[in-house]
Amino acid sequence: MGTFWKAVFFGNLRSKGIAFFFAVVIWFFAYQNQLEEIEGVSATYTISVRAPAQGEPQWMVVRAWSVGREGATQVFDGKVSLNLTGPRTVVLDYYRGTRIEGARLIDVESAGSPDEDVRTVSFIVESKDFVLPKWETISIDSKRIVPGEIHVELNRIRVRDVPIQAQAPPYRGVPHPYWQFDDSRPIVFDPPAVKIKGPAKALAEVAVRVEAPDIGRSRIRDPENTFEVPLAPLARTDTVFIDKPAAVRMKIPFREVAIVHAFKDVPLKVILPATMRTKDGTKYKLECDADRVSLNLKVSPEDAKRVQEQLASGKAWVYFQVREDPQLDERFPISASEIRWSPGVELPDAQINYADTDTPTYRLVKIEPPKPPGA
Repeated sequence: MGTFWKAVFFGNLRSKGIAFFFAVVIWFFAYQNQLEEIEGVSATYTISVRAPAQGEPQWMVVRAWSVGREGATQVFDGKVSLNLTGPRTVVLDYYRGTRIEGARLIDVESAGSPDEDVRTVSFIVESKDFVLPKWETISIDSKRIVPGEIHVELNRIRVRDVPIQAQAPPYRGVPHPYWQFDDSRPIVFDPPAVKIKGPAKALAEVAVRVEAPDIGRSRIRDPENTFEVPLAPLARTDTVFIDKPAAVRMKIPFREVAIVHAFKDVPLKVILPATMRTKDGTKYKLECDADRVSLNLKVSPEDAKRVQEQLASGKAWVYFQVREDPQLDERFPISASEIRWSPGVELPDAQINYADTDTPTYRLVKIEPPKPPGA
């Protein structure tokens, strides 16, 4: 009896080992090739438009969306969820990240009227839209693709001239106090428009504006001031393409609000610097043939009123300061452009001219020392 069992368990071990090895191998491959279904495998899904024939208009996919079970609209992000069935190892590889790609080519000419610039196409996502390796026996359940239906809005590609516009306000900074923006006249651009290419719907909404120029006070001296400005960034640069000009010239209209106001009997002071009053022990002084002048000033009405009040209260006058050594006893004219207002009188770049007044003159004279008594 013992010999029998010994022969059963320990006899012919080489053949039994080979048989066991092959049994394990067969079991392993049989297990690995069991069919398994994996849900929620992510796949990339591309929607494109069939290339038009020569001369036909081009189209662009503007947006895509799907409708959920509860009727809520969801933006399609280019991803779909699939249910895969196939050999366990292969399906698990796809579940773990092997890329699956799908695509749908839309024939836009078969949808909508030829005159329409905007069309909507709806289609069912099918398993045949996805490309899988031919040697792998994987199937996709078409009824369980999420989203199962996709809606696409298509826009015809157009090219149009879009007028250039100014921003509001059309400039940055503060204009000269004596000039104001003239909104009764148009702002002129050169070129007046630019070419833009893009979806018809976007072109209907797009606006082309320029950057507002920075105007300095010294630059506003004319009713029409021209600035070279860049175009402002477009709000929809993802789908709209602009043919930018090298430069845009912007002509902004202004109107002058200053008036010529006459100031009568303005006190005039002639100032001799201290360094010129005494030389080599001799003292000098200035003699002027006028102590008051009448002036015409180009100022705003508000400034004219304010300065007139300062003159009436004795808080304003004008002065001239000698800057170079004058010749002794020789008369020199005082130019109106060299006259300055006293401190506290603020007149930005006011233009001064004499009004009904001869040009005053001055001369340098020597101060004679007093004679001793009895001389």
